[in-house]
Amino acid sequence: MATYKVRELEGMVLAQAVALAEGLAWRVDSRLGEQAFQRSFAPGSPGFWGMYMPHASWSLGGPLIERERIGIAIYERQHGENPPPDSMRWIASMEMGSDHAHAGEMLLALGPTPLIAAMRAYVASRLGDTVELP
Repeated sequence: MATYKVRELEGMVLAQAVALAEGLAWRVDSRLGEQAFQRSFAPGSPGFWGMYMPHASWSLGGPLIERERIGIAIYERQHGENPPPDSMRWIASMEMGSDHAHAGEMLLALGPTPLIAAMRAYVASRLGDTVELP
């Protein structure tokens, strides 16, 4: 297992973290040479195996953003602040749920795209600032 900072997650490692937060099973698909995730409609029900990239696909990330009520905006510098690097141009925000230690507080995450920022916010809300992945 390796420990990752959620604010730095990207690519398939971010997809794996979102899958973990969503409770999805995953495996490496040797035909694709990438990780594939099982999407199920209920725990234990048969699903289908396929690429799960909510950080790159609005059809996968969009419903999650809507369900979790994640706000997304362009990150603009504040007066006197240095401009953000290109790798952190978008900001995502969401209110922490009642089951979280910081219930009612706003969680913020940055990313190079709206989907990456939103998925980082979601993972942090469910798993914390760091995540352990195989």
